[in-house]
Amino acid sequence: MLKYFSLLLCSLATSWQTSAQSPTWSDDVASIIYNNCSNCHHEGGIGPFALMSYEDAFNNALSIKAQVESGLMPPWKPDPDYMHFKDERILSETDISTISNWVAAGAPSGDLSMAPLPPTFTVGSALPTIDLALQTPSYTVPVDEDDYRTFVIHSNFSQDVFLNQIEYMPGNGSIVHHIVIFYDPTNYSWNLDQADTVPGYESYGVGPINNSADIIGAWAPGSAVFTLPENMGIRIPAGADFGVEVHYAPGSNGLTDVSTVNLKYTDASQQNIREVFVDGILNHFDNLTDGPLFIPANTIQTFHEKFDWEFGDMSLISIFPHMHLVGESFKVWSLDENSDTTHLISIPNWDFHWQGFYDYQKPVHITDPSELWAEATYDNTTSNPDNPSNPPEDVYAGEHTTDEMMIVFFTWLPYEPGDENLILDSSLVTAVSDIKRGGDIVKIYPNPVKDELFIYTDFSQPGAVIFELFNATGVLVKHWQEMGSKEKITTTSLQNIPSGIYLLKASSAEGAHFAKVMKQ
Repeated sequence: MLKYFSLLLCSLATSWQTSAQSPTWSDDVASIIYNNCSNCHHEGGIGPFALMSYEDAFNNALSIKAQVESGLMPPWKPDPDYMHFKDERILSETDISTISNWVAAGAPSGDLSMAPLPPTFTVGSALPTIDLALQTPSYTVPVDEDDYRTFVIHSNFSQDVFLNQIEYMPGNGSIVHHIVIFYDPTNYSWNLDQADTVPGYESYGVGPINNSADIIGAWAPGSAVFTLPENMGIRIPAGADFGVEVHYAPGSNGLTDVSTVNLKYTDASQQNIREVFVDGILNHFDNLTDGPLFIPANTIQTFHEKFDWEFGDMSLISIFPHMHLVGESFKVWSLDENSDTTHLISIPNWDFHWQGFYDYQKPVHITDPSELWAEATYDNTTSNPDNPSNPPEDVYAGEHTTDEMMIVFFTWLPYEPGDENLILDSSLVTAVSDIKRGGDIVKIYPNPVKDELFIYTDFSQPGAVIFELFNATGVLVKHWQEMGSKEKITTTSLQNIPSGIYLLKASSAEGAHFAKVMKQ
């Protein structure tokens, strides 16, 4: 009897130790879920259930475990080992292991009074000012499968404008899966809309369907406001129409949406506005090296595209690879004149339903001359669960989702020295390890600062020092020039600068040095 009692005590002790070591919601899991999942999984979001509390997570624990272990959630397709992007939604192996162990232990809550608060989601626009709001008409989804609908809106611009910020605001977040916007300087898209008996016209997931129109941007759940540095902008010609293509997710039948895209122009007072271009530079029309784009039934085919870039150095802002349902993988890179490779994007497991523009954390410098390359593989067999035909049928190049495409859109502008140091991703401002520190060359105080900022510099040689202050989105908010020397103190007023985190850059002949500034 004593023997069995000892075994029982040992079993209970082991069970207690395992439980004590298991992750809890409050201490370990809540922060992972709130940072990576809740932006889609909240009331009114595209996620099928909310993840805004312990109860939400507990009730869906098995589903969460299965989704994160399979890599299906969060839905981030680019390979982070190939290239990093802004607004990445990536779980580390430690994060996945923490969630798995938490569920396996029975999803313990821990001390809920110590749990982090759930995130809050902005109601209304996050832009301080809006120059034009593109609002779609009220539309009720008539089908239960994927529905792509393009709504065309007159701009009534009397002269060209430059777009600096784009904010996407889905009206019914539970059904809006993606948004693509474009401009059309002709009446083609407008006439398609007017000819349809219901608002908008049927489209195919890639924006415009006429060659005169140009894509401007795209949104997926979790994406932030698209923001360019304040002296840059995408030109919209006078009189052009805007197209807003909305992808409504399966299961939306009978539900209604009114979505809005807010536009902010580049300040007209900016001197020498730098024009940003959005072009499908690599495409199956002109650049295939082993075409034509044709995938016979029951085959797996790989194709390559090449474009010789000889138009001056480029600063690449974002990239959008595009293909359809039998796509399997997509990779894009460049080769300079020394055959050195610059990684641009790799999507090893393509998903037609999760695609769009991917913004770089900093502009990518591509030199002239360079070769731009893309490689795409298509799986037109029964092993592809997204194959629209069963049994498989021959697939040709075309615009419909049952056809195929191979296009890479580039958001770019002519390179200027220093572009590669522009910060486009606010997370880089707060990630100290990613910032080249000023050391003893540049110091600031007080920090946080309320009004007057004192800047101590210790350059070894006298000369001009250019100071630039960037906000958390990489926008230049202030710049000035001083003569630098050893152990010099200068001051600048931040009285009219909004509260937030900023990056101060001090550039001289000796190089660039940075300091993080916190404005009260």
